[in-house]
Amino acid sequence: MAKKPIYDELEKRGKELEKEGAERKGADESGNAPYNSPTLEFLDSGEERFRSVVETANDAIICIDSHGNIDSWNQAATKIFGYSADEAFGKPLTVLMPERFRGDYQSGMNRLVATGKSSIIGKTVAMVGLRKDGSKFPIELSVAGWKTKQGMFFTGIVRDVTRRKRVEEALRKARDELEQRVEERTAELVKANEQLGREIEDRKRVEEALCDNNEFLEKIFSTTHMLIAYMDTDFNFIRVNRAYAAADGREPEFFVGKNHFDLYAYEDNQSIFSRVVEKGEAYTVFAKPFEYAEHPERGVTYWDWTLHPVKKASGKVEGLILGLVNVTTRVKTEERLRFLSSQLLTAQENERKRIAQELHDSIGQSLTAIKFGLENSLDQRVRHAVEAGVESLEAVIPLVRQAIEEVRRIHTYLRPSMLDDLGILATINWFCREFQVIYSDLRIEKQVYVQEDEVPEPLKMVIFRVLQEAMNNIAKHSHADLVRLCFKKTDAAIGLTIEDNGRGFDPEGALSLNSSERGFGITSMKERAELAGGSFAIDSTPGAGTVVQASWPYKWPNKREAG
Repeated sequence: MAKKPIYDELEKRGKELEKEGAERKGADESGNAPYNSPTLEFLDSGEERFRSVVETANDAIICIDSHGNIDSWNQAATKIFGYSADEAFGKPLTVLMPERFRGDYQSGMNRLVATGKSSIIGKTVAMVGLRKDGSKFPIELSVAGWKTKQGMFFTGIVRDVTRRKRVEEALRKARDELEQRVEERTAELVKANEQLGREIEDRKRVEEALCDNNEFLEKIFSTTHMLIAYMDTDFNFIRVNRAYAAADGREPEFFVGKNHFDLYAYEDNQSIFSRVVEKGEAYTVFAKPFEYAEHPERGVTYWDWTLHPVKKASGKVEGLILGLVNVTTRVKTEERLRFLSSQLLTAQENERKRIAQELHDSIGQSLTAIKFGLENSLDQRVRHAVEAGVESLEAVIPLVRQAIEEVRRIHTYLRPSMLDDLGILATINWFCREFQVIYSDLRIEKQVYVQEDEVPEPLKMVIFRVLQEAMNNIAKHSHADLVRLCFKKTDAAIGLTIEDNGRGFDPEGALSLNSSERGFGITSMKERAELAGGSFAIDSTPGAGTVVQASWPYKWPNKREAG
């Protein structure tokens, strides 16, 4: 700080001047002249130098006498307090301090003058100054005192510390804010540390769960009968389970690093694999045929398989999981069951044909003979005026007629002879006519775009049975008044479509094995169509009618499969 050197120099120069003054006075009284002109010039030069220091100082330098009045006032004092030197000279020092400090100041001055002791002499103290305009500001005061024959004098060096106080206040606020931020940040760090601790615990639990889950999945992977392989996007094996390796008579390690299609070269399958990688969508197929090139003795095998893409977080496919289930036994069993069902239907139709033939040839002819005999007997009795028994014979004849009609109906239902004699087209026309006679409120619109010789013989009975069952269902359940029938052939298939405008129903409920609404007729149509190598579908919505569709490939399979 600059105030200490100024104070020391002032004190030093003051003592030198006091000493020189005393010596000059003693010389004048004794008549001697110890100081010559050069000495006086030196003293004058020292005084000028002292005044220069005082006037150029940045701190206010103020001298007061023993009465507390201002005796000396430099330019810095004018700048700091606002009083000019002329205004300040002779004024009590108390004009430079606020009212609340003046009593303590006066008590201290009195004690200093009386005892020569003061608690502030030689120290720097913080106080509050009062400017001419009445504004208050912080100051630092350093006080020194000395005695002369005229009495006690004091010199005060005053520094305006307003700017420093502002800086200190700003620093204090900054420190407080920093401390607050540190506390807040510390609290945040503590909280974050606690959260991190919880996350670490959670992560440990998750890792333990993942380890358990991984162990569980590893056991499934190793022991499941499903064949599982994991490959990269170039279809190189990364890992296979033991079931996959055993299916090819190898160890799992054999496959690692090898390309799937180097071992199993199937272009169709490779295009499927590529599509899954490209689109990122899983692929599933059932009973897909496959032949082992190295094991021709196995013949054709059948597999249900799924191909799932393994994706990164970005959605890019990074691998494939292939799952395979050998369903060869099931497929062959189903084929055997289909063959047996087909044989059963064939036997059933043959039996129906035999029974219908017997009804027609035996019972039908017998009933007809009885009818003619009764009518002839009745006629003779009437001609010969034999009244006895006529009424009873007349009552028997309607019963015989009814029996004959019933035999004809049963014969037609079992197997219409028209189907064997005239073919499917004539049978369809006949059936629709008879149907409209029975159900006169139901109108049938037919569209036939197929020739008789274009329909394979084994398929004719299947088509008739589907038509017969569909029409019976419409009559019993639909409440329809219009049926559209379309029978046509395309390049690929022969199709039968039966559409009504009835009340409709829920197909899923009707076809469900667990549903109480399941109808045997619908199931029968579906089984007949599929066993004959075709497909069957029902499209219906409650309140919107029903569409029954059955179709068969035009390249007809062998007769044994048609049934």
